[in-house]
Amino acid sequence: MQASDSASFRLQTLRRRAGAAHSDGRDDDGHRHRATGKSRYCPRDSSGTSVLRDIHWHLLARAIRVEADLVDQLFNSSEKRLARLLLLLANFGKDEKPEPILAKISQETLAEMIGTTRSRVSFFMNKFRKLGSY
Repeated sequence: MQASDSASFRLQTLRRRAGAAHSDGRDDDGHRHRATGKSRYCPRDSSGTSVLRDIHWHLLARAIRVEADLVDQLFNSSEKRLARLLLLLANFGKDEKPEPILAKISQETLAEMIGTTRSRVSFFMNKFRKLGSY
């Protein structure tokens, strides 16, 4: 199992577990929070979604991504890190359709992002280009 697979599995598991307790202090069956016996006010956006829950999920997803980045940095080669970064930048593997990267990102910036030199990035980009031109 790769680091990204493990991270997404953990995020799905945490979402299922957290789904059992609602932000207003009630569980899925509508019972009040057992610890306090009170329901708590939680701000909601225009669609009725809990703002705090959205923030919670954003922070949780970010923490899992940082952990995956650390594992990637420690255990993967710079070639794999570059490939992973390019896929992340292209939004590949998400629900939406992958899109070409519109922002101009220099090889120096890519090198800093994956922790290697610009010459290695150039070498790997040329390698990727050759592999993609069958």
